[in-house]
Amino acid sequence: MKSTRIGLAALFLSASLAGMAAPKTAAAAKTKKPVAEVKYRAHCGMIYSAAQAKKYHYICPMDHKPLVKITSGARKGK
Repeated sequence: MKSTRIGLAALFLSASLAGMAAPKTAAAAKTKKPVAEVKYRAHCGMIYSAAQAKKYHYICPMDHKPLVKITSGARKGK
């Protein structure tokens, strides 16, 4: 009886570990959409990341004009 319990416990443990280690299928990988990186462009031509823009309160420190939001990375319409 005890050996049966140990055998079943080992079976369930190995099955759960195998399920966690299994690679994801291609269909599951395709469902995720790429995250578009948000950047900000200044009037003077400088480009700032989202963190830098927030740090400067969305005003360019060089020419003191507002930053314009631009996105890159993700393609639309496909």
